[in-house]
Order: sequence, then C-alpha cells, then structure tokens
Amino acid sequence: MDLCNELKIMQNRYNEKRLRNIFLKRPKWLKSRDPISLFFGEKKALLKNGSVCYAYIVQANTILFDWFPHTDHPAHIVYSTDPYIGENPDILEETANAIYQYKDVQLDLVPEEWRELARVVTDERDRSGFTLSTERNGHTVKIHFLPTMIFRKLLPRRKLCGSLLPIITSPDCGTVMVLPKRYWTKEFRAAWIRGEI
Repeated sequence: MDLCNELKIMQNRYNEKRLRNIFLKRPKWLKSRDPISLFFGEKKALLKNGSVCYAYIVQANTILFDWFPHTDHPAHIVYSTDPYIGENPDILEETANAIYQYKDVQLDLVPEEWRELARVVTDERDRSGFTLSTERNGHTVKIHFLPTMIFRKLLPRRKLCGSLLPIITSPDCGTVMVLPKRYWTKEFRAAWIRGEI
C-alpha cells in the first residue's frame, strides 16, 4: 500500500467536506485543569482550520485495545505536518519506538537528550508535550510528541487495532484529534484493522 497516496486521499476527503462540529463526550475522570481538556475548547477551531497528517501511537491506555470497557482514554503520540513524513511515515514509528524503549528505565541510564521524554512516558499522568528535530537525507524534520484523547467513536471497530493514525492538527491549537473513520480510505482502514500499520 502507498501510505503517502492514502494520506493524500484522506486529506482531500476532509478538505472537500469538513466537519463543523462533532459530539465527543468528556470523560468523567478528565479534570478541567488537565491539558488534554483543552481539546473541548479548541475542537471547533481544530475542525475548521486543521489539516490531516499521520501520527503514531507511542503508548496508550491498554483498555483502548479491547472492546470493553467501552470508555475513552489518553495516549501519547508522535506526529509531524512536514510533507516529508507523509512520504516517509516509518520515521514516526522509529521515533515512537526510540521514545518507548526508555519507559521505566532509570533516568541516569537514559541519554540526556531523551531523559524528559523517558520521564513522561514512564509517568503516564504527565501531559507534557515536546518537539523533536531529526535529520533525514539532508532534510530536517520536526516531530511533535503530545498526549491526546482517543475517542472510540472515531475509530473503525471502536478500538485501537493499528498504531499509525490519520489525525487533524492545527498550528493554532494545542491539541489534535483522530480523523473520523468516515474519511479513511478503504485500503488504509482494512490494513489498520488487521494491525498491519
């Protein structure tokens, strides 16, 4: 499957028929001071002005990989709006794996440039976000690490099956949202459900 082409199709679908609003219920455990709750105030602006790009799950609440209980939970993701990542989404997987390898590792054993990320993935309640830079084939790419809510109603099968996700993001907002499944291509959706991407 040509993931770059699949992304372009999903981008076009969203640009042609943008959502104006969508009801997504705030979980009872989500406090207003929690940075993830910013999403509910920024949702309309995100839908109106956002663009579609790929994200990759670094870690997610394990409940999201099962059918029940049917509740929404947070995840840490990495994503980039750089078109180079759209053509090379495997860079997101490599970055996510590089971060996750330091989960639960004693911090003084973690390379200094990865320590803050290691601390956050180990303390899953920490909602800190970071921007990383990586050099690939002479191209400097900015990759964002961010906590976000995974709303089951946006996903095929209403659970996490794969790790690569199309998301909506905007530079004007401090949050992102999974692209609703109605915009996903048939091929991407099928591969994602099979856990191939």
